[in-house]
Amino acid sequence: MREALLLQQLEALAERLGVKVRYGSLEGSGGLCRYGGATHLILNQSLSVSERIEAFVRALRQLDLGAVFVAPKIREMIGEEDGLKRA
Repeated sequence: MREALLLQQLEALAERLGVKVRYGSLEGSGGLCRYGGATHLILNQSLSVSERIEAFVRALRQLDLGAVFVAPKIREMIGEEDGLKRA
């Protein structure tokens, strides 16, 4: 799966889970946080596509995915120890 398409699918999955995704200028890579009664995933805008994918996978591992459809390839990545293995 192409990385750009995979990133789009991860962004869409996060939004279906009610996670507000934001990109900004940060010192670190970013991560999940909760404020204002909502869950936010804030990511460093300077991350490469592959680094953004890694950040999404780490964040999604912390959420309950049982209520939404998750594409098999994405579910596999989230379930893997390093989240980076791709076919």
